[in-house]
Amino acid sequence: MPRMKRGFTLLKKLSFPESQSDSRGISSIDNNIIHHPFIPPHRGDRGGYSDGRLRKGFTLVELSIVLVIIGLLIGGILVAQSLVESVRVNRMVSDFNQYEIMINQFKGLYKSIPGDTANGAMFGGYVGNGDGYLQSNGTASTREQCEAFVHLRLSGIFPGETIGPITHGQWWQIPADQCNFIETPFKHTYYKFVRSTSWNGIYGNQENFISTDYGQASTDYWWGGGRLSVATVAAIDKKMDDGVANAGVLYGYGGSNPNYCSDTSFTTDGGTGAYHFENDTYCQPAFFFKVH
Repeated sequence: MPRMKRGFTLLKKLSFPESQSDSRGISSIDNNIIHHPFIPPHRGDRGGYSDGRLRKGFTLVELSIVLVIIGLLIGGILVAQSLVESVRVNRMVSDFNQYEIMINQFKGLYKSIPGDTANGAMFGGYVGNGDGYLQSNGTASTREQCEAFVHLRLSGIFPGETIGPITHGQWWQIPADQCNFIETPFKHTYYKFVRSTSWNGIYGNQENFISTDYGQASTDYWWGGGRLSVATVAAIDKKMDDGVANAGVLYGYGGSNPNYCSDTSFTTDGGTGAYHFENDTYCQPAFFFKVH
């Protein structure tokens, strides 16, 4: 009987399958999958990947759609602004016409215009001198143009409320006192009664008119403001009058810069009456209401 070599056992050499790696670097041995840590591909400087792939960008069609949407939004905003401006212009035209009617109603009742009436005391307002003109200069006891809206309101003809106190300076010798105005459709702008007593130019005589002011403290009462855009005043003029800045019942002027708003002035005759649309603001309407 053959003898076995002591201390050793012969074992048959087993064959193991060789490790196989796929393109991702994953090895498999005996069906046990070993996952190596995943390292994301490096993005190149030009926006692509190191393995040659490129990121997907916007196509021309997509960019065109975005631009069209932006254009529609901008167009909608501009249309909305234009509609708001148109509503305000129509409202101011209506206000001027209504004030003219109210003034004539007042004159029919009290035989004088509001602010100037000598019957002002009967409804608690200032007593004017009854000369037919609204004094825009003088002391606190003679500020007829500041009391015109008060007389309309206290007489029951004007249903709204006046705005006051509004502080002004001394240019027209009006003390820093209350002056009652009415709000216009435009922000920080108020209606005011004025008399063109100091000008003998394009208006030809002394007349009363309604203009605009901004109700803030000012050292320059008359030229203070109510500064609308030139286009706005021109639109009001065209809507209710002839569209010419120095003719008809509505004028356009530029306050202390008389030719800024239009080719016209309070102090000189002449001019074409053309509005200066190249300028943005500093324009005021002057509505010369008719008293029957």
